[in-house]
Amino acid sequence: MSKVVKVLHMAPLGSGGISKLTVTINGLIDLKKVKFDYLVFKDEKTFYEDIVYKYAAEKKLVDVSKYKNKLLLYWKKYQLTYKMLLKNKYDVVHVDASTPMDVVIGMAAKKAGVNYVIIHSHIAGDNKHSWFRSFYFDVCRRKMIGVFDDYIAISDSAAEFMFPTSIVKEKKYRIVSNGIVADEYHYDETVRQEWRKRLNIENEFLVGHVGRFSKEKNHKFIIEVFSRLIQIVPTAKLLLIGEGGLKPEIEKLVIEKGLSEKVIFYGISHEIPKLMLAMDAFIFPSHYEGLGIAAVEAQCSGLPLFCSKGIPEATRLTPVFNYVDGADPENWARAIASSQGAERKDYVDEVKNAGFDIIHIAKEMEEYYIEKAEK
Repeated sequence: MSKVVKVLHMAPLGSGGISKLTVTINGLIDLKKVKFDYLVFKDEKTFYEDIVYKYAAEKKLVDVSKYKNKLLLYWKKYQLTYKMLLKNKYDVVHVDASTPMDVVIGMAAKKAGVNYVIIHSHIAGDNKHSWFRSFYFDVCRRKMIGVFDDYIAISDSAAEFMFPTSIVKEKKYRIVSNGIVADEYHYDETVRQEWRKRLNIENEFLVGHVGRFSKEKNHKFIIEVFSRLIQIVPTAKLLLIGEGGLKPEIEKLVIEKGLSEKVIFYGISHEIPKLMLAMDAFIFPSHYEGLGIAAVEAQCSGLPLFCSKGIPEATRLTPVFNYVDGADPENWARAIASSQGAERKDYVDEVKNAGFDIIHIAKEMEEYYIEKAEK
């Protein structure tokens, strides 16, 4: 195929895992063969915006931010996306989904005549919903049949949450792992000390977490664990990297517990590999994850990693991965404290061999888009 394949990703370009994966792939594909654009639903400056512009990508704005009712919101997403796609022609629409309700974007794409429409599940849910939401999610899953030409998931659990039962039972989906640029996570003591100095960390035991401040990331529990940890390790400090709607609530909780001098709210950053080098342990107690890319990054960096059962087994790649049973903060604190003084080495080769190196994934996706555009 001589023409450039045009792909529209429904990705928010914020600091989350969906955007990070998509934008990193965007930077590694041959832009003379495949061009990405991004469908966004709010008119705002985004974390990855300046980066994607360097790749000649465009933001396609369908602003639905004024609609607060969820059903009306998704109806407007459908209507306005359809109108936008009539004016902007794409070979492939790639729906990077975080809820079954995102089927409406696929429906809009099909109605607008897009040749190939993909749904990509990036999340596994806990299915603890009201009866109405569970019913509506099931309706949305059934609607996917005949709308999507292909189903992609970052893990089996993400497929089970997102896709129709028939697709899951018959394994009519492919796994595309959330990848990272593994070589960025090589252990370097000089870089570690430089970034610890930037954080005003000397001999302290630095526990870290990377994730948006949202319910599924379980930040309240992180603070509960840390409040126990400092009773065992008085020199401990906590580094929280990310933003999100629940951040003010967590900041208030930290103040209430008298931990303000011990907790660093770092915000969002493009320097995650270096910040992970500065850490001594990583806490990841999510209620659920489609995969948990931060856990892959932490392992690649050689960080002792402490996870809830909400992190899929497929994420366990190296000896530094530890599940902590139950929800007793004391158990978590003791487990994390036990990692003090652990020998640090990276696991770059192991992560690459497990198929999580994004350079290889990007090449596969480039070929995949070209193939599908020809159908």
